[in-house]
Amino acid sequence: RRLGPPSRAAILAGLGAVERAVAAVVVEGAVSVDGIAAATGLPVATILGALSLLESRGLGGAGDGRYFPVGRLASAAPR
Repeated sequence: RRLGPPSRAAILAGLGAVERAVAAVVVEGAVSVDGIAAATGLPVATILGALSLLESRGLGGAGDGRYFPVGRLASAAPR
């Protein structure tokens, strides 16, 4: 039996609490650091660290001052 791709929830569950909170905002669409800060209440330095980790894991990308999901996170089913 062949399984489909992992769900978004499964991918997020494999992250630490801070990275999970940041990724949960990023998967909703391209967003700025300020937008992530407003949604999570996290300090900018913490967000930047989490974004770096997401990028290094191939789950996040950046362009024009906005962050967006890539790789498995971008293609994952919402549930």
